[in-house]
Amino acid sequence: AFKMVTGEIIAVAAGDDISLPNRVESIVNTYIKKGKTPSLIHSSALQIDENGIEIGEAKPEWGTSPPPLAQSALSPALYIGATAAYSKSLLALFPPIENKNTYEDLIWGFRSALVGAVTYIDNPLVKYRTNVGISWKLHEGESRHEKEQARLKKLKLYNEVLSQRRLDSKHIDCLLYTSPSPRDLST
Repeated sequence: AFKMVTGEIIAVAAGDDISLPNRVESIVNTYIKKGKTPSLIHSSALQIDENGIEIGEAKPEWGTSPPPLAQSALSPALYIGATAAYSKSLLALFPPIENKNTYEDLIWGFRSALVGAVTYIDNPLVKYRTNVGISWKLHEGESRHEKEQARLKKLKLYNEVLSQRRLDSKHIDCLLYTSPSPRDLST
């Protein structure tokens, strides 16, 4: 789907989350202020339950300053995926995700960290539904067997994520060492 995009920015919108009215405007303004460089732009979110009732604000691991790259490589969740917007120029730096058993936000967060392309807006721009949906199923399980199965599924997911992150690190290394201008990743 990313290949079909014609605009400069892709604001992700999951079916169970709600973008606040100023979300896209805030993202575009931030993108312009950053010089339209390759970017992952994300924000905090207002958590809502399955009925849409607000239950607090969620702040991502990556706040105003991303953690070191090594820490980002090992972190299971870097930002709140429901708040993400990607510049098309960032997406163009990488090949399609090879490890299909991952979540795109776990991959694009690390890819963004690899090229120093992370920007945080310290305002909630999305109402983020928690404790329901696909990613929350990894936490389910009442019996010991169900909990063990959920844990095993989670470990398999993180194994796939780490495998993809390893491929992406090699990809960027190749770009940096074959590009005539390694500092200019926008081309």
